[in-house]
Amino acid sequence: MFFLVDKELRMRYMTPDQSSGAWTTVTASDVSFFDADGEVGTGGYVYATFTIDGQYNCRVARFALSGNWVNEANIHAATVIDPKPSIAAASGGTVSVAFLFGDTNEQVRIKRSTNYGSSWTASAQVGNNSGGYDLGEPCIAYTHESTATGWIFLTYGTPSSDNLGFHYTTNGGTSWAYGTTFSGSGDLNLPNIRTHKTGAWATLAFNEDPGDSTMYAWALGSSPTNFTTPARVNDYNATGNWPAAAGWVGNESAVLYTNWNSNYRLCFDWYGNTANEEETSASLTGIAQITSSPNPFTDMTTINFSVTGTDPVSISIYNVSGRLVKTVVDSEFFSNGDHSVQWAGVDSNGAPVVPGVYFCRLNTGSSVLSSRMVMVR
Repeated sequence: MFFLVDKELRMRYMTPDQSSGAWTTVTASDVSFFDADGEVGTGGYVYATFTIDGQYNCRVARFALSGNWVNEANIHAATVIDPKPSIAAASGGTVSVAFLFGDTNEQVRIKRSTNYGSSWTASAQVGNNSGGYDLGEPCIAYTHESTATGWIFLTYGTPSSDNLGFHYTTNGGTSWAYGTTFSGSGDLNLPNIRTHKTGAWATLAFNEDPGDSTMYAWALGSSPTNFTTPARVNDYNATGNWPAAAGWVGNESAVLYTNWNSNYRLCFDWYGNTANEEETSASLTGIAQITSSPNPFTDMTTINFSVTGTDPVSISIYNVSGRLVKTVVDSEFFSNGDHSVQWAGVDSNGAPVVPGVYFCRLNTGSSVLSSRMVMVR
């Protein structure tokens, strides 16, 4: 996870079993914008691209296996406008940064490395923006099969509307072609695209107004222009100010977004989930907090929660695919204050569950709060 702390860009990382972790500083500069991605399989690097406050330069660094950020470099200077860089890593050492360049005729340009970010090619233009559109923030992603299919999504703005379009590559960014422009009922903007780290699939999320809708679609690397028909994923109105985060839960598309009419709480939903999203706000009606201990656990964990209202409480366990595993508490009433229940790592039939990631969901009827738990054996 990446954070801006007093404008320093920092990362929090954990061991695979989440038993330990550490903070590390990417850069102590005054960061104004950043993006990050990870490579899997051959190198295991994490990459970050960022801009410095008051400068129109693209910078990049990589997280070495020794636990330090190295190779920080200014890969493109004087972009004339705020470049809003986006970074993506494929397998085999390919990593690219897409950014905006130019003032009178904005362009999308790309810097590319084929040696895990040790050195970078000269920047290349992606498309010519012959229509003279006002370009929005680009977002780039690569699949992780050998062909390294990739996409760059961005907004093409006019005085009357915002349209969403993309470029794609099937050779790891060596060459790019224009895909298509998405259609919708209003302005389409704030795209975010992420790929499955072990497969050849991509999830796209974007904002659509009017309606404050968070839309999502997905495509296969083998058919890079064949995205599914976009569908609204959010149950609550999105802010329209910050891009939703696209991703995956197991093999299902997932989206994280902010809700504008409830103190900007963070909401999460995924394909196939029929319940309300997970919400991380600690001030939701009826629930003050939720934790579990130990976490990770082997055989038994205690779920601790606080009740602040009078609604009945349900406690359920879900796996990463969003399927119900076990109902621990079913619409019971609790007095205001702290309470705890235990889960012995079994499903509704009493059979032991397999080790992995689970979500404990507390539902009061008017609000929902979830906590992530890890079972290890």
